[in-house]
Amino acid sequence: CSKRFGNLWNITDVAEPMMRPEETKGSVKLYVRKVLISDEFSLLPSQLSFIKGVVDSDDLPLNVNRETLQESKIIKIIKKKVVRKAIEMIRKFADKEIEDDSESIHPYNAWYTKFSTNLKAAAIEDRTNQERLVKLLRFSTSKSDGELKGVHRKHEGLANRNLFFRR
Repeated sequence: CSKRFGNLWNITDVAEPMMRPEETKGSVKLYVRKVLISDEFSLLPSQLSFIKGVVDSDDLPLNVNRETLQESKIIKIIKKKVVRKAIEMIRKFADKEIEDDSESIHPYNAWYTKFSTNLKAAAIEDRTNQERLVKLLRFSTSKSDGELKGVHRKHEGLANRNLFFRR
């Protein structure tokens, strides 16, 4: 079994309240050999429900039921890879260089203010990807003049120091 699958993703910029797991169905559509199998199957955790996408696998049978999908080893592998791919896509967005210096705020920081709750919850709950998710978090500091900074950046004066959080 080669466990091959194709995927296509979109990160929305329209903030919705963080949804419960039963409300996240439909954010990822699952196809098998270009045939829609389910648009109610949750491949992403509820904290990443703002990501919309399509997954097409050649390794799953066409006549598969929901119970078989939930227990499938292939689905577990796909879920793991899909979550990592989604996090990597967000990381690339966060690391993207601004081409126009006149723009005062990085597009990621503007987007982050809408979805910070989702990413923080994901960083707490997803132990497997916690290190990757923490790198996406941003906080304002007393020395940043309101600008959001990543904890992982030592040159920004945040790492290896005592951090105090305010509500």
